[in-house]
Amino acid sequence: MGDGLTSSVTSIGAGAFSGCTNLTGITIPKSVTSIGANAFYGCNNLEIRWYYNPALSIDILRPHLELVIIPNGVTSIRDSAFENCSRLADVRISADVTSIGDRAFYGCSLLTSVMFSGYRDTNTIGVDAFIDTANTTSLRTAYAVEGIYTRVDTTSTTWKWVRYP
Repeated sequence: MGDGLTSSVTSIGAGAFSGCTNLTGITIPKSVTSIGANAFYGCNNLEIRWYYNPALSIDILRPHLELVIIPNGVTSIRDSAFENCSRLADVRISADVTSIGDRAFYGCSLLTSVMFSGYRDTNTIGVDAFIDTANTTSLRTAYAVEGIYTRVDTTSTTWKWVRYP
């Protein structure tokens, strides 16, 4: 994974990294509030780590996201926020998040790990939030693995939280 942009960067211009075929990784800080069209066009080997900012559309980042960090101050993850991010494998969520929207991670076929820094039973996980992710997505807290969010059975589209003893 490559170096990140500094926290003083607030925008990435149109075509900024277009054609950078040797660019393999970048970290985008939460200070970035806009990304121009085709900013990463042709960056086929690019993996992006992103500090989630709900004010920023992720459509340009969607094919490149591998790790998403939901920072302190973000209280919810919108419906379909990361839907079909096909390379997303790891999500880290701050204790401030209390709700995850419907279909938030729908279709993230490589997603295997979701780490909560302070998961509470009162947190709301929306309908189909983790459908069509890897067969078993592990939901962990920073303190200990408490359980997994898994399908009720192999043919079901219903998921449930299963606590470890």
